[in-house]
Amino acid sequence: MTFRRWAAAAGICAGTLLTLAPAAHADLPPGYVHAVVTCQTATLYTGFNPGLHGTTSGDPGYTLTQGNKVAVQTKAPVYNGWLDTLDIGPSTTGWMRTECIGGYGSW
Repeated sequence: MTFRRWAAAAGICAGTLLTLAPAAHADLPPGYVHAVVTCQTATLYTGFNPGLHGTTSGDPGYTLTQGNKVAVQTKAPVYNGWLDTLDIGPSTTGWMRTECIGGYGSW
């Protein structure tokens, strides 16, 4: 194999690998910023905003653990300490307590 053919083949392989490589950051909807769960466990309420309804007696959605990647809506109002939150894993939106979210822009 000549050097030119080898170089061309190497270039094609490198281009293919770059195309198939996953993105370093998850694409987020406009207005969201990367963050992480800082509490040992934090409930993500998916059916309603506890800050607006004044209660957490509804469907709690599910629980996230410390270190889970989330995104926080920066343009949404914060009602009584509840942030509009997007769980990155299943891409589920809901509301989580502000004190359980931190590490903004850390990933």
